[in-house]
Amino acid sequence: MFKIGSAIKGDLTRLKRQFPQLKNQTSFNFIDLKEYCTQRCIVSRKAHAGLDILLEKTCGQYLSKDESLRMSEDWEACELCADLLQYAALDVFASWVMFEKAAELPAPEKVEESTPPGTRFLLLVQEGGIPAAYGKISDIQPNLWGGIRVKVASRNRVLIEVDSLVIPSAAAILHRVSGRHSGKTKTGSLTLQQLQEAANSMTFRVVAPISHLQLDVRPEDVVS
Repeated sequence: MFKIGSAIKGDLTRLKRQFPQLKNQTSFNFIDLKEYCTQRCIVSRKAHAGLDILLEKTCGQYLSKDESLRMSEDWEACELCADLLQYAALDVFASWVMFEKAAELPAPEKVEESTPPGTRFLLLVQEGGIPAAYGKISDIQPNLWGGIRVKVASRNRVLIEVDSLVIPSAAAILHRVSGRHSGKTKTGSLTLQQLQEAANSMTFRVVAPISHLQLDVRPEDVVS
């Protein structure tokens, strides 16, 4: 049986401190809701995503997180008032509803070094992030592309062909340039839109970290 919740690892740690009978419990079977949603590209790994945000993202529902109730000292009382009981009950119900909705979405499969050319992918803004572009793995895999090394000892890069932008301002993190450039990102990288404009074509090639790629599992009618 799994225990499901938002930031649940911290809750379990506090429970172990509060209840001596749990001190010898070395592990728990749990699912952290943010991590679960991150794996399904609902939220990015670095995004702040409490239960209220996750519920809105998955179900379009609002969950009140009244700070005066959440931080109330009355949680230590032997009998909880109606407002605290409702707050606790809504948290449990929202966690269940959100998990059931997120479970309907399959976890995207990762692109690997052995994934064949021509395979459709989605490019993430960062590892575990949200989609920035779609395309396919290039049929050619040269040693260098645009001055960027493709074939490295760690085999963690691949040349891709991007044909659809979702976030044009996303950084192509391996394509850094020297000097000043008004369109560069804060990291000094070119954006996907800049590379598209430089190629003078809707489809363009870019070197990407394999960790930023996932298989495109959209239906064929959506891709086309």
